[in-house]
Amino acid sequence: MNTAAVPANELIRFGKFFLQELKPKGKWLTPFKVISIPIIFVGLIILYFRFTQGLGSVTNLSQQYPFGFWIGFDVMTGVALAGGAYVICFVVYVLRMEKYHSILKVTS
Repeated sequence: MNTAAVPANELIRFGKFFLQELKPKGKWLTPFKVISIPIIFVGLIILYFRFTQGLGSVTNLSQQYPFGFWIGFDVMTGVALAGGAYVICFVVYVLRMEKYHSILKVTS
């Protein structure tokens, strides 16, 4: 039996199923979509400027000020990651909660 050849009616059936699954099941305008649609549009505008005018137009990076936006971004994310790692290490080593020992190696 040749399993590589799929009958045409199976492809048609799959196509109908796929199109049916793409249809919205509930309300179209939910609070999540009200918040996320403007964010997506702003992101698309930023992407347009990034690809048409270069990286410096959206990040404020240049030869004069090479850090630009990234120094603040790195500090904020670095503090958050280091704080989480510190809390996990404190919980495992000081409070002796051994059930979190499995994720300790990832944090340190």
